[in-house]
Amino acid sequence: MPPVRIVRRVIRWLLFTVFVSVLPIGAGWLTAADRYHRVSGSDVLGHGALLIVTVTICATAAGELVHDSSPLFGTLKVIMAGAAILLALLAALWYADVVATSLDASRLDANFVSSGSITAFTSAVIVSSICVGLAEA
Repeated sequence: MPPVRIVRRVIRWLLFTVFVSVLPIGAGWLTAADRYHRVSGSDVLGHGALLIVTVTICATAAGELVHDSSPLFGTLKVIMAGAAILLALLAALWYADVVATSLDASRLDANFVSSGSITAFTSAVIVSSICVGLAEA
């Protein structure tokens, strides 16, 4: 069982980094629902906003590990920081493609972007939580 301070640090990170990062998306969903009554997940998430949040939380978590100088779990820290950076890079490139697609008037599959960004975000939360926990270890 992990020490209490690691669990507290990860919970604090989840609340103040992840939860607060998705608040604007939730507010957008509520505002759209208030105006249009029927709003799907792809209406709100289909433009890549969750991909920006994914980049942010991955970069923050990787930064936590880079800042950590403890040799404890050294190899695992490098692997997890690399995974976080890779996820951030992929999400950033995908967001750039979503924006470029919308600018050149191409048809964007909002359902695919929505479901894919949820998958990327979920993966980012898992990897980043591990990074934050390792940085505290």
